[in-house]
Amino acid sequence: MPSPDCTMSILRRGTGMQRTELAVLAFTADGAGLAVRLKRVLGEKCRVYLHSAHAARGMQEDGDVSAEDGITGFTDTGTVLEEHWTEAEAILFISAAGIAVRSSAPFLRGKALDPAVLCMDDTAGYVIPLLSGHLGGANEWAERIAAVFGAEPVITTSTDRHGVFAVDLYAKAHGFVIEDPSMIRKVSGALLAGERVGWCCDEGLTAIDPGTDALVPCRPLPAGIDAQGPERGDCPQSDCSRPGAGITLTQDSSLPPQFAQECRLYPRNIYLGIGCRRGKSAEQIGQVVREALEANGISMKRVCAIASIDVKKDEKGICELAGQLGAEFVTFSAQQLMETEGEFSRSGYVLEQVGADNVCERSAVRASGGELIFGKYARDGVTVAAAGRKI
Repeated sequence: MPSPDCTMSILRRGTGMQRTELAVLAFTADGAGLAVRLKRVLGEKCRVYLHSAHAARGMQEDGDVSAEDGITGFTDTGTVLEEHWTEAEAILFISAAGIAVRSSAPFLRGKALDPAVLCMDDTAGYVIPLLSGHLGGANEWAERIAAVFGAEPVITTSTDRHGVFAVDLYAKAHGFVIEDPSMIRKVSGALLAGERVGWCCDEGLTAIDPGTDALVPCRPLPAGIDAQGPERGDCPQSDCSRPGAGITLTQDSSLPPQFAQECRLYPRNIYLGIGCRRGKSAEQIGQVVREALEANGISMKRVCAIASIDVKKDEKGICELAGQLGAEFVTFSAQQLMETEGEFSRSGYVLEQVGADNVCERSAVRASGGELIFGKYARDGVTVAAAGRKI
């Protein structure tokens, strides 16, 4: 995570608001009481929305809570979801499952983008993860919420039910991002069918042991061998017939496919430092960022945070780009940047304008606590640098 001395943090959308961990929507009087009980347990990172017909009941559950404490009434479910769909970590409906499903449907974007969505009945008997059970953490939230009420979490994901290795859980637990989430189904399906699935980690990246014998270790294929060709059975490992489906961990986006059906994982540990002229759009900044990353063999999916100087904290283009990438946006004062140790390029003009002689390189290093991967890349009034954090 970014350095604790950052002066502000903008999450997901780049709006400046602190991220809500859990948004709770209750539709009945009994549900309102449960929502307020949950709020008392989870604290300030939980926001509660009580249907206007029952908001008074929820407030009466505890005379010490009010709208200022994150408990408010609502009449339109869509308005609440629009506010929290990209900003909240999880959304809990205390309602019938049908309400949760129909209300969420217009906002669905994909398993790698949607928040955890759960449903609990208003007698607190069952907590059901509906969306993003693994990547979004809905299964974990179900266990956590169920523990508060003594409810039963209803987990339906096949890998959990059958005790099979889940690549999306592994990725989330160890700081990796999945290049193509549709490949999760391919790999999980092969494992559930009892088929052999490969496990490949390229040089320069140390993978944490997946802890299962269901995965066959495979070395990276030599240059010139097509993983999807008929010769893929010749694995550069003795007595090993290369599986058709596999998981590849790599930092290099130019690495050729290692399996015919490959679920590729990248470490999400890239901190971008960005400086720009005032008024640059997210599209303009993003184009320069893509060029810089591609030139260095780095996938855009690896970006976990964007950093800059505090005078850019409201720069619309950077804020919007951070939201598009699902990346945190952190800013530092000129003094903090100048105190950052390292070898950086220097500009007297930039020093005169903002009080720091380099924004992109210094902010990337300051945010990551690591070292520069590439220095200042400049084009069309935008400067980009990248630093990495060890996973």
